Amino acid sequence: MKKSKFLQAFNQLSQIETLLNQAEDLYHELPEEIQETMLRYHGVESALDHCLQCGTMAAKELVRDWHTLVSEIPCEVD
Repeated sequence: MKKSKFLQAFNQLSQIETLLNQAEDLYHELPEEIQETMLRYHGVESALDHCLQCGTMAAKELVRDWHTLVSEIPCEVD
């Protein structure tokens, strides 16, 4: 894979992390009664709040460990 593709992918992953953080913030701005109703609707394991927390954590870890994550993918000079 060309180096520019690695950089593009890293930037996209960083954007995903930012968007998930924004989504989580928006969720927490919802009235508490609505959040509780949404939780009862889906149940704990599939609740939107739970999914956002897991997604945010996963994206943060992937950004942090990017070099390890892609270390086995051959890199070509552009």
